[in-house]
Amino acid sequence: MSISRRSVLRTAAAAVPALAWGAAASTGAAAATARERSVAQARSAPREQPTPQWQVTPFPLRNDFGVNGLAMTGAAAGFAVGYQVAFWGPVPYDVPAVWSWDGARWAEVEGAVTGTSGRLYAATAAGPADVWAVGDTGLAVHWDGQGWSRSTVPGTADGAFSGYAVAGAGSAVWAVGRVGSSAAAARWNGSSWEGVALPLPPGSSQLTAVRVAGPGDVWAAGDYQASPGALYRPFVVHWDGSAWSQVAAPSYPNLDVRVLDLLVAGPSEVWLSGGTGRYSQSGLWNAFATHWNGTAWNGTRTPSATDPHYFHGLSLRGTEVWGVGYGDDSPVQRWTGSSWAVAPAPFVVTRPGVFTTGPDGTTWLFGYGAPDGRTGADPFTARLPAS
Repeated sequence: MSISRRSVLRTAAAAVPALAWGAAASTGAAAATARERSVAQARSAPREQPTPQWQVTPFPLRNDFGVNGLAMTGAAAGFAVGYQVAFWGPVPYDVPAVWSWDGARWAEVEGAVTGTSGRLYAATAAGPADVWAVGDTGLAVHWDGQGWSRSTVPGTADGAFSGYAVAGAGSAVWAVGRVGSSAAAARWNGSSWEGVALPLPPGSSQLTAVRVAGPGDVWAAGDYQASPGALYRPFVVHWDGSAWSQVAAPSYPNLDVRVLDLLVAGPSEVWLSGGTGRYSQSGLWNAFATHWNGTAWNGTRTPSATDPHYFHGLSLRGTEVWGVGYGDDSPVQRWTGSSWAVAPAPFVVTRPGVFTTGPDGTTWLFGYGAPDGRTGADPFTARLPAS
């Protein structure tokens, strides 16, 4: 005779003595109370937050355009700056270009900068109505929330000012770059730009990065070449509210050093990044990142197995320092406090160009990428929401 699972359960149920109604009610009430307690605990228990993912937006960039800077003023507002190649005459030439972000897509801002040639190299945002960008031939443009206006960063008898980086807010905005063959810095005083003297190293020099931590705490960095054929050396200066002074730079013996970015992560924590190598001999670079602890530079290296050729962008993500670089593997990395670790990238093939953090803590990246190893990556921006 076959025995079904239902008959076994029916037999077992019949063998259990009947319970008094009061006991059953008590047991049922206890079970209900336990269920309510369980539900309440589940609701009050902290939920595990999902890991933020890169959100990618195609960028309307043609072959004759380039993006050099991002200045984000919010989740649904910000600007990209760079250049486009004009073909309006017998010889193509660069003209400044601006794009705006509306929270869903990028669009070129027609007529943002007119009547001049050259490129915009950098941008910074202090708020929705305070965005600056700088570039070639002393060009500086400002967004006041309503429109763009032009001003000129003064040069010298040696040439026009070329602005490679800009930072600050209100009447304390700094632009750095070079004039002729020498590094240069200028400050916006609320109504005009004025050049400020620098303690220059020997030979040719330039400043490629600047960060403003406060009115009397501004850092700038770049590199110099003491004589033709000499190694490129790092060059670091600090503004204390009244004058610029040189800061002892990190040492990389027998190597060229090109400084590409600087980050002030906190009191007595200043980071430099870029590339080292013997460029004149092999053209190869290794990424470097080093931080100043208030008294000395402490060099770090990216993991050798996933070493980008150089770090050209640093940004704070929460309290962590993140860096991006150009290389074959792992272009996005994060500092754990003791070493660099690979961080997620938007695409399998990612070639970062510009890296910044928005006012809401969102990490922004412009670059070229592809979901596979095919040739011809497409321009994009990606945003990684704050954790």
